[in-house]
Amino acid sequence: MITKRRYRKELIEALLVTIAAAILLRFFVVGIYKVSSNSMLPSLVVGDTVAAFILPYGVRNPVNGALLVSGSRPERGTIVVLSDPEHPQYVVVRRMIAQSGDKVQIRDSELIINDQPARVHLDGSRLPMIDYPFASQNELVSETINNHNYWTYLRLSEPGVNISPVIVPTGSVFVLPDYRTFSGGEGLIGLVPESSVRGRVALVLFSLNFDKLVGPFPKLRFDRLFRLTH
Repeated sequence: MITKRRYRKELIEALLVTIAAAILLRFFVVGIYKVSSNSMLPSLVVGDTVAAFILPYGVRNPVNGALLVSGSRPERGTIVVLSDPEHPQYVVVRRMIAQSGDKVQIRDSELIINDQPARVHLDGSRLPMIDYPFASQNELVSETINNHNYWTYLRLSEPGVNISPVIVPTGSVFVLPDYRTFSGGEGLIGLVPESSVRGRVALVLFSLNFDKLVGPFPKLRFDRLFRLTH
């Protein structure tokens, strides 16, 4: 027969193990991040909360984010979380475009990797997008990198983005937003240290629209619940 004292002891032990497992999961296996800018439209929108796999890409200090043990690199074409080069205490979300040794160029917003255009399809129409009225000014473009197919938006009313050819040096990667003419090119990052990449974004957990309220609360975008990223 289990005594009350033994029961309390086992309950406390179980709770401590659960808390420890949750902490390890949160800081070393899966990271949870909130999207706060339009730079990854249309793949990610403001109000998205995303989950990113972080364990395969290194172990970091949970206090300051410093890399303790290096890991593998996310594949080209995937969405990644990385430390902001100007403010390392913050993170940003970008598309992994190229790795060391790759040649990258952008000509009038057209992405070219190793002399091969990544653009697959320009549908020639202006398409609306959820909760973003300015999307009617944009043109939807499909790109493929390493068999990862995704959509980008190009603002037709703005000049295209241009980046001269660059060879990605050893120890670096090349990342870009999906909305590459956002604010006249603001938000472009380009070359960053490989060690700044924290993980690969796997899915949108949920998304809140702060421009539309249900009572005092932001409206939940049901169509983005548990949505896989591309």
